[in-house]
Amino acid sequence: MQFLKVIKGLRRFFPSVFLVIGLLCSSYSMARSQTEYPVYDSAQNYLNRLMPDAALELLLGIADTVDLSSDIGVKTQIAMAEAYRSKREYEKGFTTLYEVLDENAISDYNKAHAFNRLAALYDESNPKAENYFDSVMKYSQNCIDIAKQEGFYDLLASSNNEIGFVFNQQHRFPLAEQHFKKALDLYLEHGFNQHAVGVAINLAGNYIGREMYNEANATVDSAFNFVPKEGNENLWMRLYLQRAKIKEFSGNWQVAYQALSSARILQKQYYNNKLDETIVEMSAKYELDKQASKLTEEKRKSKARQREVVMLLIILIIASILFTLSYRSFKLKLKNEAQKDALERLEKKRLEEHLKYKHKEVSDAIANAVAYNQVMSEVKLAISHNDPKEALNIMNANINTQKNWQAFLLNFSQMHPDFFSKLELKHPDLTETEQKLSAMLLMELKSKEIAGVLNIALSSVSKGRNRLRKKIKLDASKELNDYFNRFA
Repeated sequence: MQFLKVIKGLRRFFPSVFLVIGLLCSSYSMARSQTEYPVYDSAQNYLNRLMPDAALELLLGIADTVDLSSDIGVKTQIAMAEAYRSKREYEKGFTTLYEVLDENAISDYNKAHAFNRLAALYDESNPKAENYFDSVMKYSQNCIDIAKQEGFYDLLASSNNEIGFVFNQQHRFPLAEQHFKKALDLYLEHGFNQHAVGVAINLAGNYIGREMYNEANATVDSAFNFVPKEGNENLWMRLYLQRAKIKEFSGNWQVAYQALSSARILQKQYYNNKLDETIVEMSAKYELDKQASKLTEEKRKSKARQREVVMLLIILIIASILFTLSYRSFKLKLKNEAQKDALERLEKKRLEEHLKYKHKEVSDAIANAVAYNQVMSEVKLAISHNDPKEALNIMNANINTQKNWQAFLLNFSQMHPDFFSKLELKHPDLTETEQKLSAMLLMELKSKEIAGVLNIALSSVSKGRNRLRKKIKLDASKELNDYFNRFA
């Protein structure tokens, strides 16, 4: 239990507090506890009187001194989970109980008790959750199965109370009433009168929900006889509050006001008593701390100067180390930044030179393509003059011109490898000539250069531009070059 270990570690700094609390607590004993730890019995008494903070202090003191896997250790953890439930610290309660149930060697009573308190946590923590009803019924039934077999009447009563509370939440009032009455009878029969008060309050709430105010009033009146007022102020306060609610709903405002006033008086008395107890505890702690302070004062004074010298030396050493590390880190950072800047400049220069080279290659390829087309024009002219020999000579002299166009495409693809694939994906209806024209426009070639590369007339270039603009649906105010840069 991680959070328990943390709490236990903190509690070791204040052992005197728990000693004083243990001496001040009464030795009230529950019928089922049967332990040799009167402090545990006092903690249970606080829980029954709805005083979780006082109970938790005692329980943490026990947890600090016993083996948590022992019987008293397990009982203490279950009681702590109940205190967390009362304080609405539900996650701590769940964690504690699940770890208790993971123990291999655990008595039947402790197992049934853990199931019962787990059902109570589900009952109270999140009644709107989807698994709320199933979880309460599951763990209550687990408790009932063991309690019936072993005769644990207090746990049998408690599980019936939890089931009744679930049915009450679901407005299944008759079923809830049956379970509340069964729990109430079991508690009273076996002497668990403080628990019986809580069930009586739940039963009265059941009657209020059904507008059975006479039955609700009779239930609360009888509950006042279960426990004496002295030492059970919290329980009596809850009874008065329930009576005030009954009288309010039944229209008896005067009695409701009187009951509410009585509840407020008890509440004030409870907090005053708690304040007195706290003052006594703090006074005792102050006296103990004062005595301890006197015993250690002389030693503290004699060692104070030595500690100061040691601390100053440590601070100087740490400061020196930190300064050295910071200076080295700063120098290393400057060196790394300088190297990074140098590498970035070199890389930028390399890319610029590479780009310049690629542009030159493309320009050369364009020039070769233009020359090739000029040669073809000369061949065409020779053929038109019926001079095939001259045409053959011209072709033989320029047999490698076609390879220049392939070189252009190769270099263009290296500069813009995804251009044609992106263009075709966006405009799959473009012809091969229109794709080539798009590439020329991306390279910002002039119309004359485009005509030379594609071996077409200047007017055809202009017409090709217009057809291309219509196909890609580009507004006349926008440049074709800017548009094709998207695919570069």
